[in-house]
Parts: sequence; structure tokens; C-alpha cells
Amino acid sequence: MNVITKTLQLADGRTITIETGKVAKQTDGAVMLTMNNTVLLATVCAAKDAVPADLPSAKAKPATTKS
Repeated sequence: MNVITKTLQLADGRTITIETGKVAKQTDGAVMLTMNNTVLLATVCAAKDAVPADLPSAKAKPATTKS
């Protein structure tokens, strides 16, 4: 996989570097963002086929009030 690096200069003088293809090669996608001494690694893993899921924690629970 080839490494792609882009560097952006912000209006306030800060520089952001975006790089992909170098780290986390087992993922379906990965981007490393660097600014000064801060590095952010964002990765994505996905299944080949979508499977509907019922996530109980994502469902809204009705509000309860005491009388």
C-alpha cells in the first residue's frame, strides 16, 4: 500500500499533516492526523455484509416521574 501525506497550513499559522497507508494496515481505513505534539489515529473496521442489530442501549427509555 502506498503512503499518502498531505500538509495543510491553517490561517492562524498552524500546520496539520494528514497521512494514510502507513499504520493500522489491518483496518479497512486509517488516517493519522498530526499537529505540533498532538497525534490522532482514526481507524475504521467494517464487516463485509451488513447485519441488522438490535442494540437495547441505543433505544430511548421513557421518562418516569413520581406522583
